[in-house]
Amino acid sequence: MNALMFLVIFLIMLTLVGVGIYLYLYQFLFRKPKNNPLVYINQPKNKKRIVFAGDSLTCGNMSADYTQIIKHTLGNDYEYINAGVNADLSYNLLSRLEEIINCNPDYIIILIGTNDANATLNKRNKEIYQKLKNLPHPPSIFEYEENLQNIILQLKVHTQARVAFVSMPVLGEDLQDKKHLHLQEYI
Repeated sequence: MNALMFLVIFLIMLTLVGVGIYLYLYQFLFRKPKNNPLVYINQPKNKKRIVFAGDSLTCGNMSADYTQIIKHTLGNDYEYINAGVNADLSYNLLSRLEEIINCNPDYIIILIGTNDANATLNKRNKEIYQKLKNLPHPPSIFEYEENLQNIILQLKVHTQARVAFVSMPVLGEDLQDKKHLHLQEYI
């Protein structure tokens, strides 16, 4: 086999491996939980429903799944609905509230804002999040606050659910780190 043929075969194999890795990561990063809201919309309620709404911290496929910890603690007396979406900002959660409302929840637990804070750390992050999450304009702390107010208003108007907000976790181990100090502005 000559060197050119070997190089062509090698590049084809490398491309196939790269595509395979990309598809695996894409599927992993953007996969919805099995118990996502679309499963429960217009379904009769057998038990009281708890909806967990937020970003990847709620989705639980990239970190510890706190929704499963709560399910394990509370047992089978509730239906647990996971409305977490990786990389979501408060704007994205606000835009998908209808699917949460249509689940007819009794309780809603919201953990959102880590990506809002991360998106405003620097100009490059703003550009990445704006493009990745189809934001109409760059994220800001003011928009985050407005989105939270609108989320609360929409849930109050359209549900009878009790709503709880969970504080965002520490970013990193150093409490004096720029990221953690910036996050404090969002709490």
